[in-house]
Amino acid sequence: MEEVMLHQIEKISNIGFVGVLIILLVLTPVGEKFGTVFAQSQNECEEQLKNAQKKMETGKFDEAIELITECLNKEGISNETKKQAYRLLGLTYIAKDYLGEARNAVSKLLDIVPNYTPDPDQDPPSFVNIVEEQIAERSQPVKTPDTKTTAVDEEKSEKSWWFVW
Repeated sequence: MEEVMLHQIEKISNIGFVGVLIILLVLTPVGEKFGTVFAQSQNECEEQLKNAQKKMETGKFDEAIELITECLNKEGISNETKKQAYRLLGLTYIAKDYLGEARNAVSKLLDIVPNYTPDPDQDPPSFVNIVEEQIAERSQPVKTPDTKTTAVDEEKSEKSWWFVW
């Protein structure tokens, strides 16, 4: 019996202080509270996205963007919800003709879901095009500048600098 208790104590001492804290968070109401907070954030975010969709459909684009941004700033949001939020944000920016911001939203969407494919039956052609552009940009190899210069290049550069003025 004593041997079993010593073994149990040994196990507990091996997990250390951080391990004990994690166990306490999981097994106590404090741990439950953190889980509840994240669930509430998730539910609130999903509700905000529904409202943002309605705002966008009625032309209240700035209000939609505000709701989406609030959602994205919450802690504990699932990647699925982030995907929906960035898609809706991209669509809203397209509706406002803010194509740079739309590209940024689509880029963040692709960061979360690299294999994302738009639905041509549901998504407008402008959104589909931006997604395809972003995917194409990501698939191109990164170009590094050629740093080799020759004496002839340097001589040309020195002689032709005055043409810039």
